[in-house]
Amino acid sequence: MKFFNNSFVNDCEKDYVSEMTLSEIQRVLTNLQASPTRTLGQNFLYDQNLARKIVDLLDIQPGDHIVEIGPGLGALTCFLQRPDIRLTLIEKDDRLIEHLRQNFESETTRVFHADALEFDLRKLWGKGPVKVIGNLPYYISTPLIAKYASALSPASILVLTLQLELAERLGAQSGTKEYGAMTVCVGRRWDVSFERKLPASVFYPRPKVDSAVITLRRRGGKSVSALNETRFESLVRRGFSERRKQLRKMLPELKSDWDTLTLKLGVAPTVRAEELSLKKWELKRVCS
Repeated sequence: MKFFNNSFVNDCEKDYVSEMTLSEIQRVLTNLQASPTRTLGQNFLYDQNLARKIVDLLDIQPGDHIVEIGPGLGALTCFLQRPDIRLTLIEKDDRLIEHLRQNFESETTRVFHADALEFDLRKLWGKGPVKVIGNLPYYISTPLIAKYASALSPASILVLTLQLELAERLGAQSGTKEYGAMTVCVGRRWDVSFERKLPASVFYPRPKVDSAVITLRRRGGKSVSALNETRFESLVRRGFSERRKQLRKMLPELKSDWDTLTLKLGVAPTVRAEELSLKKWELKRVCS
């Protein structure tokens, strides 16, 4: 880990990381009388080389405040801990809380027994640069991203492990089948980078689908157009709600200005939602 001092890395690997094999995960779960729960979307990463590389994407600097969503047994957490940052762990599964507190809680690391969807990230404003990382449960990935990548989020970067299909949608280009409302709404404030595909074989239990790691980096304020956020998201979501229909049929309130708007955008009056780039969706006359 390029930002750790050597003694800290060696201690971490000796005491914990070297033991995070598949058999060790199974042993810990047995001791905790716990098994992976499908309703919580639990798939534990046990490839520590990958864990290290995923954490590296955060580019941790002294004074950072790192928030980990769903640390589980701590596969990523050990690589996150260092004395010159603050670390907040948010874990919903009450069976894992004591394990996390015994192994990781310290003066600079706090463990919260909470649902990440209910955790108020806004409380971290003014407490150092906030960076978010997590292996997100597939079934709540979309609302979690909407919350942690919202306009009010203090985060500057999010490194997330997601279902491959969702990762491809977030980074999709206009005109493709993957491009959708979430692509546009997230892309308005964040630059999305597809980092790497993860095979199902690096998780326990093995999920039925492949995963991917993506990075969301907040765009600079000058590159984000000023407009009515509520109206923008409403137009986008309604526009994509029936992809095969022409936009003018999905957005009847714009019908009277439709020919003028499409002429200004340089598109045909029969345009569909997926044919408009983010910049065209942000047209001030439409979203002001």
